[in-house]
Amino acid sequence: IKGNLNGREGRKGKNWQKRRKKKRDSKEVKIGVKDNFIPLPLKESLKVYREWGIRGIELSLNTEEFRPDALSQSGRRELREKVHAFGLEICALGDNLGGDWYLSTLAMEKKIEEIIQVIKLGKDLFVSVIALTDDGRVGIGEENKTLLLKFFEEIGYLGDREGMILGLDI
Repeated sequence: IKGNLNGREGRKGKNWQKRRKKKRDSKEVKIGVKDNFIPLPLKESLKVYREWGIRGIELSLNTEEFRPDALSQSGRRELREKVHAFGLEICALGDNLGGDWYLSTLAMEKKIEEIIQVIKLGKDLFVSVIALTDDGRVGIGEENKTLLLKFFEEIGYLGDREGMILGLDI
């Protein structure tokens, strides 16, 4: 592109030749997978992930084994140590919202309480990313639009207050 575009020198800018891409050391690049990516018990899958060069896992909280209410403080420490023993880290927690959580204020309040427990688990596991998903279709009609916006605002506030990144995939 020739010429001046609104005060800019083409698409790349005036000094584009001076910029160099930083060469990445392979140790800087982290690849993470969901813990249930391969259908093996956790210990065996951690071994496979290490062999593949994977550096982190997203721990799925959709099994009873890893639910916040199922892991005591010592259980959380043991889980963290088990993952670290294989040279991996827990880079995220994944939780399925499930159900009709978006249809009433009461259901949303209950779901927010569950998310607070997930955030506490994340802090105990030294994780700062929580991925919230929903397998169903959330109907965004006028009747629940206000509720959904309130829900998004509330979980955003909770995540921000605790230094967490909450991703919502619905």
